[in-house]
Amino acid sequence: MRKILTVLLTTNFLFSSSVSLISCNIDKKKDVIDISLIKNTNLGELYVDTQNKLPSLDAIVSAMNDKNINLNLKSRYVKIDDTLTQNETTAKITVIDLSSNFKGSVVVNYSIVKANSEKIRLSSLIDVTDLQSITFTNDDSLKSLPSIDDVFLGMKAMNPKTMEIKRSEIRKGFFGTTQISFCIEAFGEKYTGSTVFNFKKLDSSKVSIAKAFTNNNLGEMSFIESLPSKEVFLKAFKEKNSSSSDFSINDFEFYEKGSDSETIEIIGNNKYSNLSHARFSYIKK
Repeated sequence: MRKILTVLLTTNFLFSSSVSLISCNIDKKKDVIDISLIKNTNLGELYVDTQNKLPSLDAIVSAMNDKNINLNLKSRYVKIDDTLTQNETTAKITVIDLSSNFKGSVVVNYSIVKANSEKIRLSSLIDVTDLQSITFTNDDSLKSLPSIDDVFLGMKAMNPKTMEIKRSEIRKGFFGTTQISFCIEAFGEKYTGSTVFNFKKLDSSKVSIAKAFTNNNLGEMSFIESLPSKEVFLKAFKEKNSSSSDFSINDFEFYEKGSDSETIEIIGNNKYSNLSHARFSYIKK
């Protein structure tokens, strides 16, 4: 009788373990989001400034997230697929191999709106809304949120076109601010509109690389390869940021080339946190 009970209990345990393993595998598969199945592919109006004819990848991904709750897609995991030429109303977005949480491709539709000639829309200057990690210098004690100054610094670090915006020209927006997002609203004579940025708190004793510079428009750089060398980049960086004379070649690493051909993203190193990012624009000479 004991032998029979032992066999039954062992069999039951193995069966339960098998079910658990199968269940875990199923759950993992459910975590992978097929972007071809998103419900809202009509992204509405996307603003572009007078320098751009088509919306950027980051602008499209931001609109996809706005139209599809809990999608949380990151622009670094997708590309604008050249199997369908992007135009003024359509683009094909395809997941690249870097992502383990997304798969597939989707054709999205939008309409282009040129920025108002009298006032510049803030969204037309924003290519990146995912600010990666930012330093909290003035936490909201109740909600543990960054201050508007922290987000303003992160916005400028990742969006070279916003470098001329002054702190006095923006304020905290009322809609879109959560534990992981923060709305910045432009006001005054020159800018209008608002943009919601995603962020996470920089948990490090090292400082953000955004504090290393005041200008991320580097102008002309002369180089032969597809990307500038660290030496060429550093030379241009110091020419545009004379107060950062102690910024060295060991303080940064290249992270990725931007969605267009003349932006480059770096991450901190050495005395700067390797969780902090900054993006620079340049013109290849």
